[in-house]
Amino acid sequence: MTILQGPVSNAAHGGSVNPWFSIGVGSIVLGTLWVRYFTTRKEIKTPLGILLGISAICLGFIMTGVYELFR
Repeated sequence: MTILQGPVSNAAHGGSVNPWFSIGVGSIVLGTLWVRYFTTRKEIKTPLGILLGISAICLGFIMTGVYELFR
């Protein structure tokens, strides 16, 4: 059985992540998240704690990408 290899397939085995993939995914998700938060009505907004948690994960992706870019 063959498994399709993605852009982070070697990261689980101690390899490096594609830095542009990490920076791109982190930036897109982070930007989309906060734009949607500020443009939605007050009644249906996502709780701020959840937003901050997802933002921390996205910043982790971005920092990992920048680290791999300069390594």
